[in-house]
Amino acid sequence: MGIKKTEKLSSTEDIIKGIKNELSVTQKSTMKEDGEPTKEKNTRAENHKVLLIEVLTKENWRDHAEDARIQPGKSYPEPESAFDRIEPDNSKISMAAKGSIVVMSGKAKGGKTKCTQIIATALLQRGNYENLIYSNDTEGSGKVMIIDTEQTKPDVRKSYDIIFKLLADKKKIENLFLFSLRKYNHKERLQLVINLLQNESDMEILIIDGIRDLLGDINSVEESMNLVSLLLKWSSDYGVTIVVVIHENKINSELRGHTGTELQNKADTVINVAKSGDAFIAKCILARGKKFSPFAFRLDSDGVPIIDLDIDLSKLEAAGTGNATAVVTNDLHREALSKAYDGIGVTLPGWRDLVNKLIVFFKSKSLPAGENKMREYINHYQDMGWIKKEPVEGRGYGGYRLLQ
Repeated sequence: MGIKKTEKLSSTEDIIKGIKNELSVTQKSTMKEDGEPTKEKNTRAENHKVLLIEVLTKENWRDHAEDARIQPGKSYPEPESAFDRIEPDNSKISMAAKGSIVVMSGKAKGGKTKCTQIIATALLQRGNYENLIYSNDTEGSGKVMIIDTEQTKPDVRKSYDIIFKLLADKKKIENLFLFSLRKYNHKERLQLVINLLQNESDMEILIIDGIRDLLGDINSVEESMNLVSLLLKWSSDYGVTIVVVIHENKINSELRGHTGTELQNKADTVINVAKSGDAFIAKCILARGKKFSPFAFRLDSDGVPIIDLDIDLSKLEAAGTGNATAVVTNDLHREALSKAYDGIGVTLPGWRDLVNKLIVFFKSKSLPAGENKMREYINHYQDMGWIKKEPVEGRGYGGYRLLQ
């Protein structure tokens, strides 16, 4: 029950033009002669969430059930490794299995994109890459696709140049498919990724640098679950290993939004990239199997990531743990809000009221509780959709309503 491969398109521009035409035709078909919209839905633009998910019906559910059933007399071998970490003792630990999902997290400007450049180069090059990453899948296509949703074309072009510079075999650059989708809205971006995968269904690695930008609302439970379900389906139907990049929350190390939570639950590997001094550390946070050892890299004067196997990682990691807010988890923040709103009544607390209550809570936990820190926390709570500022009659500064 694989996905039917579409007719080969000659270029990315053709794909983009085709999608725009389809969107235009669909929009026109939902307009009356007088220009007023009909009640019909724009099935391509509005219902993109189900494009690759076949709806279960009375007629086909048995096929799906049979495909999902674990047969007692059949063996199911473990998936092969897509790429390994070459450990300091020269042993190998898998960083990602074929057809798995890898999440790469970190703060903004924290080295996540640079780390994906290292991984992409290693997968294109194959074999032993800088005594750090090993990939020896000689039967695969060797194709790597990078979808960048945040950077401009000039910046994404720099990524291409960096990977080309890192490659020992320059001919391997032909297997790199690099796209900048910054100018499109989230529905168009998702549709483009769908079409690109259908058109290049033998892709080995798909890197989505900015998974948040395929969503309208990162805190939407439905959108998050649908997108992660699509990732799981792509990895299964195409056998592609998917690496997604997502930001951490500004005030702690947890993945951003409900999407981050859903990705963490479904991912085989979660890698955190953090800056420490003039170096960056990539560390395995979660893994279904054995965790690989952390590694470090620096940037040269041209912004090219250079692996440094001689760095004392223990000192770097110690230097990178000085931020006391890293221990303030989202669960603790939710507890703080619950305590702050306990016994509030119908009157919404203003900014000063909320700050004072939060200060009391965090001081009781022996955590930083300055006013600037509380301002940062309140902004975070609004970003997460936990509280909302509303006007209050007779009060010019309004109040904050607890939503969840």
